[in-house]
Amino acid sequence: MTWHLGSIELDRNPRKVSRKSSQSLKSIPIVNQNPFIYSLGSKPLVLSLEAHLSETTSVELMELERNTLVQPIRVVSDDTEYDGFYFISAISEDKRGGPPGYKLVKVELYLYGGLGSHTQGYRVTNLSKVTNDWNI
Repeated sequence: MTWHLGSIELDRNPRKVSRKSSQSLKSIPIVNQNPFIYSLGSKPLVLSLEAHLSETTSVELMELERNTLVQPIRVVSDDTEYDGFYFISAISEDKRGGPPGYKLVKVELYLYGGLGSHTQGYRVTNLSKVTNDWNI
């Protein structure tokens, strides 16, 4: 299975993949009765990946997380169940375990939308005047 997070192809398949959605529940204790439980709404769907990745791929993912201008990113895998557009929530690294030269990288992504509501690419309009740094 090949995974792509935005423009980055993971050099190894994730060893753990999980997707979860939860609600934010609060409860009020009531004396001599069951507590009153209420919901503050659903939290976003979270996709969690764990994979041993090379130093290069790990650095690329860290840079992708920091660059919020390119998010949401498109996630593509052989299992279309996980495909969609996501915001990177958190990335953590651990150098222990795994093959030499690889890190255990954990990535959490929030689902933003699917292919029905989003398209990959950029909307380009009015190219008669474009500013750039190259003085072309």
